[in-house]
Amino acid sequence: MKEVPNASILSSYNVPKTEQGVAQAIIRSVVDFKRDPWPIVSESAKDHIKKMLNPDPKLRLTAQEVLDHPWIQNAKEGSKCFFRGSS
Repeated sequence: MKEVPNASILSSYNVPKTEQGVAQAIIRSVVDFKRDPWPIVSESAKDHIKKMLNPDPKLRLTAQEVLDHPWIQNAKEGSKCFFRGSS
């Protein structure tokens, strides 16, 4: 299995080390938004991640919806909206 860089963004505990581990974490929806680094991440960024990782394929964002999400659109406009309070 190949290593997954920056997998810690998916979870601040029990960080998956492989692509299979990341996939399993997504399937189980194990993102704890109350633990570091999430408290300082903007609500828009967290909303984007939650919707991308929804285990229900009918509710999960499509590729186009990912690109059209306000967080991505703001980033394209040069906004630094990853962290809470950023503009």
